[in-house]
Amino acid sequence: MNDFNRYAAQMINTISKKGLVNNEEIFEAMKRVPRHLYAGIDDFEQAYGDFPVQIGDKQTISQPLMVAIMTDRLGSIKGKKILEVGTGSGYQAAVLAELGARVITVERIERLYDKAKEILNKNYPDSVTCVFGDGSMGYPEFSYYDGIIVTAGTDEVPKDLIEQLAEGGKIVIPLGSFYIHYLTIIKKLENGRLHTIKDIGCRFVPLIKDARQR
Repeated sequence: MNDFNRYAAQMINTISKKGLVNNEEIFEAMKRVPRHLYAGIDDFEQAYGDFPVQIGDKQTISQPLMVAIMTDRLGSIKGKKILEVGTGSGYQAAVLAELGARVITVERIERLYDKAKEILNKNYPDSVTCVFGDGSMGYPEFSYYDGIIVTAGTDEVPKDLIEQLAEGGKIVIPLGSFYIHYLTIIKKLENGRLHTIKDIGCRFVPLIKDARQR
């Protein structure tokens, strides 16, 4: 077992003991993704520790536990079309792709977009599409989406995301104020009705919205 595999296994062992996710399929997918490459660091203890890692531009690669939780809350995603708002390092998109999802991921910071696009195009050329733009507006060209995952915190769900969500689909999003949020799962029911579940507390960098949506 090489260092990558060993540290990834330790990371999953730490996550599973916390009892917030019990999904072996997600755990196995996360073991296959070389998190250190997405984090852009050679220190495996940092890359595979259960905490966020700075990736520049005031952004982070999310805590592995939170990646597992958000992925789990989407439900079954194999063969489904998932929109990710906030590509960041590309790690979350990679995990979704490993689980068999068709991923459209949107990033508004050009440096992060370029870096994530390079590694995602190399590893998931047929299952991940990277888009440079304002993720709070979604990406209507590929809608409707079976699931939407938002990797930044906001005080309300952007209307465009609700409109682009398919009936029966879910949005997983941190809702709250400043850096204190609650992970929230919103399911779109028949006739556009929404069912909302408030999950665990969390901290995320803020979602930057287009001026017309503020």
